[in-house]
Amino acid sequence: MNYCFGVDIGGTTVKIGLFEETGTIVEKWEIPTNTLADGEAILPDIAFSLKTKIEERKLSEEDILGIGVGVPAPVTAEGIVNGSANLGWKYKEVKKEMEELTGLKAYIGNDANVAALRWAGRGAGRGIWRTRLGAPPPPASPSSFWLQPRGAGSGAGSSGCQPRLSPD
Repeated sequence: MNYCFGVDIGGTTVKIGLFEETGTIVEKWEIPTNTLADGEAILPDIAFSLKTKIEERKLSEEDILGIGVGVPAPVTAEGIVNGSANLGWKYKEVKKEMEELTGLKAYIGNDANVAALRWAGRGAGRGIWRTRLGAPPPPASPSSFWLQPRGAGSGAGSSGCQPRLSPD
């Protein structure tokens, strides 16, 4: 059986889930978000939690397909955050650092966009792609954004943002 981790980094807590590759949740837990010293401990704390869970569950790194991470900030296609007020980050190579800390493949995105993709794939919006949504699921704030495969870096999940879509 293969698994993946889902990570939602928030300003006070990091919510983490272990999922089967089918999307079925196996376990979920939280750790505090340590924003001291410009949030330098956030990713190491997450990596430690993931490694601990792998050991507890007696999984191997080969069992883990990757880590999906939602960040409360615009994220480039390369997994770089150029500032997050909630976390204290100025410039952070999130993808590179997560992969170095865990040895696992990491996929990084804006938290609201990642939530929308999850709802489009497994929730009420199943089967929808490139469809305008009026608001992400709670507890996120109301926004307007588009599901778009090439939306990295747009920050489109930010409240009040209306991104322009380029043609295919």
